[in-house]
Amino acid sequence: MSKSLNIFIEVSALRQQNLSGVGNYLKNILQHLFEMDNENRYFLYSYGYKDEELNFDYSKFPNVIYIHKKLSNKFVYFTNYFFKFPKIDILEYNGEKIKANIVWLPNLNICSLKYKKTKLITTIHDLSFLKHNYFFNFKRRLWHFITTPKKIIKRSNYLISVSYNTAYELEKYYKARHDKIIVSALGVDKKFHRIEDSNYLEFIRQKYSLPEKFILFVGTIEPRKNVTSLIGAYEKLAKDFPDLYLLVCGEVGWNMTEFEKTLNNLGDDIISRTIFLNYLPGADLPSIYNLAKIFVWPSYYEGFGLPPLEALACNCVVVSANNSSMPEVIGKNALLIESFEINDIYVACCNLLQNQELFSHYKNQIFDESYYDNWHLSAQKLLNLFNKI
Repeated sequence: MSKSLNIFIEVSALRQQNLSGVGNYLKNILQHLFEMDNENRYFLYSYGYKDEELNFDYSKFPNVIYIHKKLSNKFVYFTNYFFKFPKIDILEYNGEKIKANIVWLPNLNICSLKYKKTKLITTIHDLSFLKHNYFFNFKRRLWHFITTPKKIIKRSNYLISVSYNTAYELEKYYKARHDKIIVSALGVDKKFHRIEDSNYLEFIRQKYSLPEKFILFVGTIEPRKNVTSLIGAYEKLAKDFPDLYLLVCGEVGWNMTEFEKTLNNLGDDIISRTIFLNYLPGADLPSIYNLAKIFVWPSYYEGFGLPPLEALACNCVVVSANNSSMPEVIGKNALLIESFEINDIYVACCNLLQNQELFSHYKNQIFDESYYDNWHLSAQKLLNLFNKI
């Protein structure tokens, strides 16, 4: 039997109640990874001044240990950039210094290694910070500068890309070797499916006071998601379809000036028919997808783009931007548009609402159920990588 490995995993994305895209990715991968591997030793680590519990139950896995260092993130970023401290491949536990065989970064983060022979695996979700840095505020641009993506990508023994589009961009912009990039697509939870129980759907409708007919967006409200264009398109749609509402589900992100300006310029009638829901309980989101007339994903750029895939799994008609990874992820199952044009979003939705044959064509698309297996497959790929590296 081969000797067990010490595998360090950075888990700061799990230190929040409402998980982001990276947090959900990490939680799903860890759940499947730990269920299939009870031989290697896993050390989950994080930094932060607050003692926040992980949004993940690791206690049932005896080979998993969580170590939190009570150091403020600002301090850690500063010392990492200027002094290459702390070293992330050595941790202290119960008075013993533990040395990593492998470090896995589930997202770009600080990365100073003490030992040259430490193996590093990094997941790259997208290169938005490079291609579209104008979508980020100063704080986020500074964070990406401090984490030194170029150095991490060069130092990594393997890079995990969540799409072929991101893999292509890693080769194009960072000259990453093709043979060290592993493409591992995200998965869809089986809770996202067509719901036949009309009584339950009506219960959810009443719970959130939802109208009979609405367009849906799910995601963080930030510039890259292009919610302002969706609102602009809806302003036109609302005049043609008096019974149509807009539902935006997602937390407020950053750089909200343009978004707030758009809202302030809307008439009272449009405002009264635009509904904002903050972070939804995961158990209710599939029903919201099922209730929606159309799901619109107008994002300017995505590394993968999970919400439109979840919507498709729930038998919702999807209008999506035709850029970055979206054609790869959802293919012909959605009506693809140019998201830079408000009128394109308007025309696509208008055609779907007026043309029953077109609407039925996209309503009757068959969801690729292989996505249900992807979390398990991605965890298996990662474990194979750990054991061979």
